[in-house]
Amino acid sequence: MNLPYSGPWVLTKEIFKSEGILGFFRGFGVTVLREMPGYFFFFGGYELSRNMLTPKGKTKDDIGLLRTIIAGGIGGVSFWVAIFPADVIKSRLQISKSNDLTLEVTKDLIKKEGFRALYKGLGPTVLRTFPASGALFVAFEYTKQFLNYGLSYIS
Repeated sequence: MNLPYSGPWVLTKEIFKSEGILGFFRGFGVTVLREMPGYFFFFGGYELSRNMLTPKGKTKDDIGLLRTIIAGGIGGVSFWVAIFPADVIKSRLQISKSNDLTLEVTKDLIKKEGFRALYKGLGPTVLRTFPASGALFVAFEYTKQFLNYGLSYIS
């Protein structure tokens, strides 16, 4: 790409001109491989921690705001720790100008930068995801409660 990045439309036109429609799907396969196990850990980590945080004699729906935030944060951290290497490889594929296969990019990355390169940036990602995922699950749980019970008060 010859032009400096100056906005999404310029970049979109440049990708299409240089790579065709397939240029928009660079890294798609790794993204799919990343998401499938990732959401197992996301929801699994959330539900497992919800169970563990439930006081005796209560249900998971009675754990309250703080424990829901913590369980959501644990789910988010579980997601990113599980899939971070795949995310790094996906990002490398997307910015590369070659048509190397995923395995070749992975081998090259480890050979040149070491195994730890697969986890570069994990710390800030975990710090960001804990409150974001906590807030997401709070919104989900309280919306679910409102839709299940709140509407019965209206009718």
